[in-house]
Amino acid sequence: MFITKVNKISIEKRELTERDCTSGDLEMLVAFQKRVRDCMKIRNNWRLFFAKDFAEILKKNDSIKLYYDGDTFVGFSILEVNHQRDLKKHRVEDLPGEQTAIVAGFMFAPEYWGNKLQQQLLCDMEETPRAKGLRYMLTMVAPSNKYSYDNFVNAKYRTIVDDMFIGGRRLILAKVL
Repeated sequence: MFITKVNKISIEKRELTERDCTSGDLEMLVAFQKRVRDCMKIRNNWRLFFAKDFAEILKKNDSIKLYYDGDTFVGFSILEVNHQRDLKKHRVEDLPGEQTAIVAGFMFAPEYWGNKLQQQLLCDMEETPRAKGLRYMLTMVAPSNKYSYDNFVNAKYRTIVDDMFIGGRRLILAKVL
């Protein structure tokens, strides 16, 4: 994925690098979320993950990817695979858990907003479940998070649940891979 501006200032196009998250990164991710969330106009668009939440994701062998611009940490993404319990939590029990992946989140530093990173990464992220033979992708978005919602709709996700969850009204979007 590429960036073309930092802090709304154009730069020469450059590629971000990625690596898998380890248990040593968890506290950094917690602090990063708090910093980014403080910059959001509508803070309840993002439910904070605690270190134990990130640890549980790693324990389930799901994917937390970390993204860097050189040595600068830019953000992360979370992809969960094959968890029927999570489908129940999302009030989507009619999709087969063994065939469904969940985009649990994308978060980027505010200075990197506007580079369409979520849109670029979503395309890449869908390749993992496809390679595993999964058929569905699912995500949860606050309706007030217009940019995320639009990114998913543009990627052919459709709303299948509109309901109140912890943190407020949320839309569950799904896509057949």
